[in-house]
Amino acid sequence: MELHTTPVIPVLRRRLTLRLPQVAQMAGPCCAELEALARAQGRTVQGPPIFAAHGLPQDGHTPFDLDICLPVSGPGTEELPALVCMRTVYCGPLEGLFTQGYQALLDAIAAAGRTPSGQTREVYHDWHSPESPDNRIELQIGLAP
Repeated sequence: MELHTTPVIPVLRRRLTLRLPQVAQMAGPCCAELEALARAQGRTVQGPPIFAAHGLPQDGHTPFDLDICLPVSGPGTEELPALVCMRTVYCGPLEGLFTQGYQALLDAIAAAGRTPSGQTREVYHDWHSPESPDNRIELQIGLAP
């Protein structure tokens, strides 16, 4: 776990309002759509997909906003703002993402006497499948000032 400030990142973005169980069915098609848009616009992909959640719920029933972002080059892109956060890298299948990834990060934030801002990001550095032990996902939880 480390305190980190992400820079502003130029992105192509798709905003969705959904529930946690819907993320899996929407993620692949949205990422493919953004990659096709980048190619069509002649942009260079500058990094892995970033999922930026606003008010990530702790249950599967509450809707929340999710920005699926693809870092790209070129003028006229949207910007994912800088984020002061605590971050860690989770490796493994998605079933452990919350219990082993997010919970450990939330515990570190509480131990540091900080408060989450309601902004979270997942950076998909290495993705194989929901069940793969080889997935590598950077988790970022924004911190309140």
